[in-house]
Amino acid sequence: MANIDYNFLLSQIWRSAYDDPIFGFINGASNIIVGNNPPYSIVEFFKMNPKFGGTTTNVTGTVASTVLTYNGDLPTNISIGQYIDANNLNLGTTITEIDINAKTITLSQAASNDGKISANIYTSPLIPTFVLNSFIYLASNSIFIGRWGEAWNEAMSLFIAHYATLWMQAEAAGPNSTAGQAVASGLALGIDTAQHAGDVGYASQPVIIDGAGAWNLTLYGQLLATMAKTVGSGMILAW
Repeated sequence: MANIDYNFLLSQIWRSAYDDPIFGFINGASNIIVGNNPPYSIVEFFKMNPKFGGTTTNVTGTVASTVLTYNGDLPTNISIGQYIDANNLNLGTTITEIDINAKTITLSQAASNDGKISANIYTSPLIPTFVLNSFIYLASNSIFIGRWGEAWNEAMSLFIAHYATLWMQAEAAGPNSTAGQAVASGLALGIDTAQHAGDVGYASQPVIIDGAGAWNLTLYGQLLATMAKTVGSGMILAW
């Protein structure tokens, strides 16, 4: 008699109904959603939040598989590791090699279609991309498409933008800051309730979502928490 792979069996039973409407029956009954998420690229985040991506640099030419041959001189701010986006490139493609003499850029992924290309390169993101990718990893393990459905991309974007905003607040003092400036920039801050212009001022009631905790510290977090109250509504049965 063959041995039963109980781990595999349980993974099938508990998987999201979004992944498999037949095997996800316990998930559906309990309203506890788990499962796998599709890949999410930092370029998707930049497209939904252009200000985090910074100013892009355009390069035109032709692409064949993983080699982009560009027209004219390559801008001086292009470097290895930067993300590059175009209609005929797969999301998440980066620059792996640059040959100034041959006027070629080697890409981390083959183009979806060869031919002419007009690509935008993210040369000046507001946040180091390795930091954003860590937030993307965290979001991918916290926001499940099985529950969020068509709103999953928006939820991912808000989750990442929330953490990115708090990261920028904590790092606002800069690398050459004094110890006091570094401490001040890392202190938890409340929500402003008053605005002043000279001698004239007014107080406003901050928007506080009950139970949202630190999500209240950014508009992105407030939007995500508001959406979560709707998306996560319903009875949960756990045993």
